[in-house]
Amino acid sequence: IVPPFQQTDFNLADTIRLRGSASLLAMQQRIEVARAEQSAEQARRSPSFNAGLSAQYLANGLWYPGYQVGMSVPLVRKGWDKRLEAAAKNIDIAQSSYNNALLQKEMELGHLLHELEKYGVLREYYLNESSHVAAELLRTADRNYRVGEFNFIEFTQYADRALRIELDNLENQYQLNQTVVEIQALLDE
Repeated sequence: IVPPFQQTDFNLADTIRLRGSASLLAMQQRIEVARAEQSAEQARRSPSFNAGLSAQYLANGLWYPGYQVGMSVPLVRKGWDKRLEAAAKNIDIAQSSYNNALLQKEMELGHLLHELEKYGVLREYYLNESSHVAAELLRTADRNYRVGEFNFIEFTQYADRALRIELDNLENQYQLNQTVVEIQALLDE
């Protein structure tokens, strides 16, 4: 037993979830990683200071204390400059990839919302107009066939038109539900 199609609902307020989809969040994390790599490269370019204390136990039972103070200054900057440029390019690449993916998802969502609207309009037209036409076609065909005004071929032609209207409605309902499922999948991926 197959239950009748039921209309699946979609709220336009849910489209805000597009920016929170898993794939876009992963791309935002790539941008943050690239920025962290750039910060690490910038930190390597600056001088660093270090200090340390030490103690040595001597054979005569005394402790010999010591300390060390140092400063590290980068002298050859050419390699570091190239690494810093590469880190900046990685940020640009990650940001461009994110913008491209977001634009692609927004375009796909726009197309799916247009499809949703189209099938919704067709569904409303069926409920307001076509369902009455189909019922009237069947009623007219049945009454005229019983009275003898229609032969069997005319009866089947009217019934076929009514059946096509009903099948078109079912197909539109199916496509509407399929579009809602595709939108949900796009928002969740």
